Amino acid sequence: MSRIRQFVDSRAGRIVLILFDLFGIWFSYFFVSQAFRSVPEAQGLAFVPLRQETMLAISLVGLLIFGLGGMYSSLWQYSGTREMVQIALVTLVATGAGLFVSILVENRMRYSMYVFVWITMLLICGGVRIALHLVARRRRFVSFWRPRSAGVTRVLVIGAGYMGSLLISRMQDAPLRLGEPVACIDDDPNKWGKRIHGVRVIGGRDQIRRVASEYRIDEIIVAIPSLDAPSRRDVYRLAVATGCRLKTAQDISDMVLDQDQPLKLREVRVEDLLERQEIHLDTAAIGAILQAKTILVTGGGGSIGSEICRQLLPYRPRRLVLYDIYENGVFDLCNELAEEAPEDLDLVVMIGSVRDEARLEQVFARYRPQVVFHAAAHKHVPLMEDSPGEAVKNNVFGTLNVARAAECHGAERFVMISTDKAVNPTNAMGATKRIAESLVQGLFRGSRTHFAVVRFGNVLGSNGSVIPTFRHQIARGGPVTVTHPDIIRFFMTIPEAARLVLQAASMARGGEIYILNMGEPVRILDLAENLIRLSGYEPYRDIEIVFTGLRPGEKLYEELQMSDEETLKTENRDIMVCASQQQSVAELEAMLGRLVRIVDEPAAVVKEALAAELASYRPQLEAWDSVWDPDEVETLRAAGSDAKGQLPA
Repeated sequence: MSRIRQFVDSRAGRIVLILFDLFGIWFSYFFVSQAFRSVPEAQGLAFVPLRQETMLAISLVGLLIFGLGGMYSSLWQYSGTREMVQIALVTLVATGAGLFVSILVENRMRYSMYVFVWITMLLICGGVRIALHLVARRRRFVSFWRPRSAGVTRVLVIGAGYMGSLLISRMQDAPLRLGEPVACIDDDPNKWGKRIHGVRVIGGRDQIRRVASEYRIDEIIVAIPSLDAPSRRDVYRLAVATGCRLKTAQDISDMVLDQDQPLKLREVRVEDLLERQEIHLDTAAIGAILQAKTILVTGGGGSIGSEICRQLLPYRPRRLVLYDIYENGVFDLCNELAEEAPEDLDLVVMIGSVRDEARLEQVFARYRPQVVFHAAAHKHVPLMEDSPGEAVKNNVFGTLNVARAAECHGAERFVMISTDKAVNPTNAMGATKRIAESLVQGLFRGSRTHFAVVRFGNVLGSNGSVIPTFRHQIARGGPVTVTHPDIIRFFMTIPEAARLVLQAASMARGGEIYILNMGEPVRILDLAENLIRLSGYEPYRDIEIVFTGLRPGEKLYEELQMSDEETLKTENRDIMVCASQQQSVAELEAMLGRLVRIVDEPAAVVKEALAAELASYRPQLEAWDSVWDPDEVETLRAAGSDAKGQLPA
């Protein structure tokens, strides 16, 4: 902070301001009194000069009015319209008080002269405060006249409203640090051609690309907090296409901080470009099933499990049990939650595998969770194509172990996290998740525990998802690898997924498969191109994109429901319930008996067994040559199956 601003804010500075106001009030009466001395008498009204003792009394009363009116409690270097109105009103009241004192002491001028006293007082006392404002913020006015520096970031501000004005003001105070605003964009035609702090409003959002090119823009900042979600995404897309760095300012409190505090601007993320609607939650219903309860989250250290834990905190559960075999992830999460959790929350970490029935029995017997979120699973498609037996052990029998323990120990609700890859699966991971869905639906029909499944698509930013992979590749300078130019996927953010899982849990009655509204599918190539631009590069010029071909078990597109499944609406527009055919308990138990015998067999045998048990499973057998060992293919042929005619010759 400069010495001038330090002095203005100090006690000594306020004393100097008080003394100047005392002089200003006295001088206003003295000046008007002297100026009207030579004015001819009008309509027989004689001129009556004010005595010195009267002017002194009036000045002291005016000073008291100034203090009561807050004239010494404002930071005038940050003054605006409100402070200008304050000065006008306080000086008017002070003038009225002076007239009242004059009447009391019987030493009054003509009434019309007090109007000129008020104007003079306003000019003097208001002028000194305007001077303080200009001196304290002199950098902006110095920068207005100086030539533009070559090294300063040239900024286009989108939004000519209150936030845009504050943003431009802050940037003009520190152009070397924050950048120099050179143009503004706003959709309101009434603002086009006008200026904000000297910065011209060029036109609407359709001018973004032209302005970015003509004005050599380096950075674009979106400063419209009231913009609705579809319009915001449209503005982001237009800005991303320019290749400029893109930021957003959505918290107006950041704008009114002291000038020496850093201005907080968030980088626009690729998630902001997705076609997502605002999620509406019934927090009362969620709170009713979670508040003061013991909750167990399997896979608590994973992407979805950890976010579920974070989302649980506002509902104030009594105890939160994190169950995971990977101690590093759950250790970090535990430290994070310990800082944010209410003091009365009992946070427990249990290390163990969902395959371990004995360990699960210990955990359930000791803590008796009332709500169970089962997020533990093997989920990486290419890895599970090489190790399908492990997917069966974890995704099928692990789910069965947790579900049985939940029922045995009287849990109120059990929610399994599934995936869109379970629909008409072409990979082992999806097949095992579909079988796990069937187990939850069928084996526990009629149970006192409300069992449910939540099925959704890809989650942005989760472990192993495309966004972290793309970011890593961009950081290395490329290339960015995309399997196929036409591959599309459903996406939602991790917090969105976790919130909808909690909402579905509150709706569960038994055996439902809930499908989350995933919006419109997104082309992975578009995602890669946008992420490259948001990183400040141009696709195919600065960062190359390479197509590597579909991976084993990968589809061009994913589905959220099978052809024989009917979806029904629920009270929440973002959640649908899927009515699917359910297998009998005898059929499911027989299937489990067959699967348990092949989990340690070669990958080819496991896949064939999954295909035999699950009619909707369609392995991409044309990829087997590159995935299976020749011995595995021979084993499958020896079993007498033609694998629907798709085995390699």
